[in-house]
Amino acid sequence: MVEENTAVAGDFNWNITWDESPNSQLCGDFGDVRGILNEIGLCSAYHAMRGNVFGDETEATFYMHKKEERPYHIDYAFVPQRQIESDVEVTVGRYDDWIDASDHVPLLVTI
Repeated sequence: MVEENTAVAGDFNWNITWDESPNSQLCGDFGDVRGILNEIGLCSAYHAMRGNVFGDETEATFYMHKKEERPYHIDYAFVPQRQIESDVEVTVGRYDDWIDASDHVPLLVTI
């Protein structure tokens, strides 16, 4: 198990919907990565708090080529499961507020 203050967060450049891509040169898939993180006691704060299934997220964190019609969720914050059971807030930035600065919007997790 991980320490209480451990988190793994950032731009994973990966969504489970791409796991079956014949063009992928990756070893393993996102399900494997998520499984390893879950085994050591970390879970996605966004998915736990929103109740979304991986690959069927309701909010995007990335817009391919800055196009609103090409949304993906590829940024994650994996935090200790026991933290999710306490008071956790997850916020995803709005496209209109951030697209001039980046093709990503922030994923904020407040514990």
